Amino acid sequence: MGLLVKIDTNGSKPDALKYLLDHLLIDYVSLDFKALPYKFYEITGSDFYDHFVSSLSILQNAIIDFEVRTTIHSSLFTKTDLESMIEILSSFGYQGKYYLQYFRPGMGTLGNIGDSSFEPNLKDINGKGMEVIFR
Repeated sequence: MGLLVKIDTNGSKPDALKYLLDHLLIDYVSLDFKALPYKFYEITGSDFYDHFVSSLSILQNAIIDFEVRTTIHSSLFTKTDLESMIEILSSFGYQGKYYLQYFRPGMGTLGNIGDSSFEPNLKDINGKGMEVIFR
């Protein structure tokens, strides 16, 4: 049909991602970097951090474009957390755009955590050479 296919993933199924890439079934991926390793279970309720790392590695060796993104909320992340996440991405050799997107209340994804007061200033975030974009 000639349609492009985009996958949004938390990276918890690296084998499925690799299959889709190997069979040229997807054209773009948005990979969620949910949390720092020590906060991962607290924020996600899962132990998929290593799966995220595997998915990131698979994507870095793929021929398609992809992005990494994090949904931020003031009760879950600090500026230091975000800079640590940037450092982790950098240590894995990620050079693409890193999107930080604001949590939207009322979506029912994180329970009842209320509105976020987190408004980081782009100039205050050290991107370690990668472009950090707020959306």
